[in-house]
Amino acid sequence: AATEQKVLVVASQPDPAIDDPVLADLYPFATRAVIKRLEPGAELVQIIVQGIDRVRIEALSQTTPHVVARVGVVEETTDASPEAEALHRAVLDLAREIATLLPAEAQAVLRRVADDARDPTAQCYLIASLVGLDPDKTRALLGARSSQELDSLLLAALRYEISVLRIRAQIANRTATTLTEDQRRALLRQQMRTIQAELGETDRKS
Repeated sequence: AATEQKVLVVASQPDPAIDDPVLADLYPFATRAVIKRLEPGAELVQIIVQGIDRVRIEALSQTTPHVVARVGVVEETTDASPEAEALHRAVLDLAREIATLLPAEAQAVLRRVADDARDPTAQCYLIASLVGLDPDKTRALLGARSSQELDSLLLAALRYEISVLRIRAQIANRTATTLTEDQRRALLRQQMRTIQAELGETDRKS
């Protein structure tokens, strides 16, 4: 494995079928990131990156053999009002609640991020990535014009995700209950056949 410290821009392409995207084919907001680790494989290259800041794609100076873009860093605006603080705390509370519905490993990571005192903006993006929001909602977060708008968008997305997770848990519980009930009935039928067989054998002996 090789370690790199090169910077790149991670952009979203709404239509993956376009092989040679132009500026209009890319979502305008992207993430500037640093390559932390690069692991070449037989067919694929695995790259681990860490986001640095949010950027807006201004122009493409090259499209082949790879895309080179000119970008501008988007300044993050923060709101220190009580309303903004309450909104962010609501996001963290919902993230902790979602964590209880996830597998143990994912649960531990999400709880650690929600409990870690860090920059609220970075915290929101980390929570969004761990929950696994759909691409449209993730792109909307990147386009948020303020930290309060980011929290509002993320809160709405998390409310939807927890509703889906709860429904999935209910379905799983009902399925487990149904299986248990079916197994119980099968056992009762087997016991009944055994009892009937024993009674039949006893009658013949009598």
